[in-house]
Amino acid sequence: MPFPSLPRTIKIFFSYALSAPQDKRLFEKLTAHLSLLRRQHVIDEWFDSAIGAGSTISQQVIETHLHMADIIVLLISADFFADERCYELEMKRALELSDTGAARLIPVLLSPADWSISPLDRYRPLPLNGTPVSLWKNRDDALSQVAKGIRRVVEELVSKTMGTGAHSGPPKFSPYAIPYRSNVFFTDRETILATLASSFASTQTPQTPILALNGMGGMGKTQIALTYIYHPAH
Repeated sequence: MPFPSLPRTIKIFFSYALSAPQDKRLFEKLTAHLSLLRRQHVIDEWFDSAIGAGSTISQQVIETHLHMADIIVLLISADFFADERCYELEMKRALELSDTGAARLIPVLLSPADWSISPLDRYRPLPLNGTPVSLWKNRDDALSQVAKGIRRVVEELVSKTMGTGAHSGPPKFSPYAIPYRSNVFFTDRETILATLASSFASTQTPQTPILALNGMGGMGKTQIALTYIYHPAH
């Protein structure tokens, strides 16, 4: 389907075992199959090695990106289950987000692994025939099927977004990335908060919208921003 101009890109988080060269190669091939969606500014892909950019990847940074993702793709292999970060952090957080409806979870079978006894056993994996990508005679055929499966989910999310005429909701911020707690005693800023919500919802751009609060020190700019982040439905 040709994609119209979108109010924002669909964010996809990929989780795979960085220590497994074969998993990395298959991941890179999969992203090549998704390149048209990326070139059309329909999707924005995140994965650990890109997030870290050569530096140490903190749990907080990973959780922030997971919470902002619309789709979480878990690239399953024996190495994935053996990887502490993949299993204990990214998979468990992905399951929580999927259970609450905050993100769509898609398992992709890269290589044989006894995934049916894992918490992922209730999900239907890609490729659709259940055969891991590494066992296909033509791996490009397998990855093409995986990419089409991901695209179908992207199309569903795009349809929901376009059906509202704007964002499906306010921008998704993660409290895990905020160094301050919500102030329950902060009141009397409903007009400003409503203006923020309206401005974000009406912004038509594939990029993350940015608004700046301007004023003298001590006027409550930080508290307004915190209130909006923790309670965006104004």
